[in-house]
Amino acid sequence: MIDSMGWTSPEAYELFNFVVRHQAEERRKQRERLCDALKTLPTTEETLGQLCSLSPQDFERVIRVHPAYKPQRNIESIQTMLEVFHRAISDLKTAVGEFPALGTPDTQSEREALELEVSVRVNKELLAAVSASQALVDYTRRMKDQAPTGNFDNKRIEVFDENEHALVKDLRNLLVHRLHTAANWQTVYSKGSRSTHFKIETEDILVEAVLSAAAKKHLATLGETVDVSELLSNYAERVDRFYGWLLPELEWNLPESVKDFRRCRDTVKRHHGRQSYKLMLRLWIQANADPYAHLPEHLTSEQLAISFSLPHRSATQVDYIISCLNRTRVCDEELKKLVYRLFKVIGPNDTT
Repeated sequence: MIDSMGWTSPEAYELFNFVVRHQAEERRKQRERLCDALKTLPTTEETLGQLCSLSPQDFERVIRVHPAYKPQRNIESIQTMLEVFHRAISDLKTAVGEFPALGTPDTQSEREALELEVSVRVNKELLAAVSASQALVDYTRRMKDQAPTGNFDNKRIEVFDENEHALVKDLRNLLVHRLHTAANWQTVYSKGSRSTHFKIETEDILVEAVLSAAAKKHLATLGETVDVSELLSNYAERVDRFYGWLLPELEWNLPESVKDFRRCRDTVKRHHGRQSYKLMLRLWIQANADPYAHLPEHLTSEQLAISFSLPHRSATQVDYIISCLNRTRVCDEELKKLVYRLFKVIGPNDTT
C-alpha cells in the first residue's frame, strides 16, 4: 500500500500520523490505568510488571500519583540540599583562601583587581551557603512528623546552639532580603603558614541587620568582628551532627507507603538498566569489541589487579568483574550470559 502511494505522498504522511496518534492514545490510556492502580497500596506484582513496560518518561509521569511520591521527594530534597550546603561552605573556604597576599607597590593595581574579583566570588559563595542553610530548614520542617514524637525537637535543641542559630538566621535574612553587607578579610601568619579570614564588623551588623535578642546575645560573644568563615564552619559541624542523626532516623521509621514507592522505583530502574545493558552488549558482541581494553575505565586499580590475577577468560574472572559492576543488582541470568559471550567465556551451565 505504501509503495503504491509513495513515502512522501499526502496519504502516506496521513497514515503515519494516524499510527503515531493511535500509539500516543494507547500510551495515555495505559498511563491512566496505572495511575488508578497505584492509588491502592501495596502495589501488586501485575501493576509492577506493567510499570516496567513503560518508557522511562511515562514511568516518571505515572509514579507521581503514588501516595508516597511527595514524602520520598522530601527526603531526597534534604539529601540534595545537604550536599549543596557543604559544597557552598567548601567553596567559600576556597574563595576566602584566594585573597592575594601583600605585594610590592608596583603590583598594587593588579592586586586590587584580583581582590575585587575574589570579593565578588566570596560574596557569591556566602550567599549560596546561607541560602542553602535556609532551604535545609524549610525542607526539614516538612519531615518533622516522620521522626518519633519528641525526638526531633529534643535532638535539635541538643545539637544546635539557639543563639548561634539565631545569628546565622538573621545574617541570612540580612544578605538575602535586605542588603549586601561589606566584608573585610584578615590574613594571619603563624609558623610559616598563612590563613585568610573573612570578617564583618559587628557594628555594621548591628546597624544594618534586624537582630533577635538571641542573635544579639551570641553576637556579643564574638567581639568587634564576626569571622564569617568560622561562624559557618561551626554551624556546618552542628548540621552534620543533626542530619547524621535525622536521615538514619527517617530511614528507620519509613512508612510502608514510602517502602512501596521505592520498591516500584527500584524495580523499574533495574528493568530499564537491564534492557539498556542487553542492547549495548548485543551491539558490542556484533562489533566483536574487546572488553578487556575497556576495563580500566570501569574498575579501580585494585579491582583491575585482582581481575587480572584470575585465570584469563574464565568464568571466575568474569564473575568477579560482574560483581564489581553490579552494584544496583541489574545483572540477571540473561544479562550474565551476554557478558560471557562478550568475554568469549564458556559459562558453568553451558554445554558447549
